[in-house]
Amino acid sequence: MAPFARSDYLFIVFTLSFSVGCCFAASASTVKAAYWPSGSSSPPSAIDTSLFTHIYYAFLNPNNVTYNLEISNSKALILSNLTTTLHLKNPSVKVLFSIGGGGADSSVFARMASSPVTRKVFINSTLEVARNIGFDGMDLALGISRGREANARLELTI
Repeated sequence: MAPFARSDYLFIVFTLSFSVGCCFAASASTVKAAYWPSGSSSPPSAIDTSLFTHIYYAFLNPNNVTYNLEISNSKALILSNLTTTLHLKNPSVKVLFSIGGGGADSSVFARMASSPVTRKVFINSTLEVARNIGFDGMDLALGISRGREANARLELTI
């Protein structure tokens, strides 16, 4: 089992996430989380799950026209391997996917948030991905800077 190279971790975050089917009590312990970047050279089996409570796959993004999370069969196999491997190694670890990231086009999210119809498409797509691939939830990692009105719509949506 190869150890993670320094470049394999985007960064470690200490955060509290709301995930599908998971609730946190007021007395919840500290959340220790890390991102596992897409294209990582290390296999999921190399992740020491005893160090983390949450592991985020970074990143998935919606199609800029349909707002669905479109995942190829090969990507689905990689993601399924990630969730299955981590849950087998440590059943209590939460495996989530992160949407957005620093390279995401914020205008796509602003357009998606501008209509109830496209928001519904996006939400249904994220739920389908989470359920079909075995993720415990999702995280929105958006850095929005495209105008006050678009930001306000997205903030209200979230």
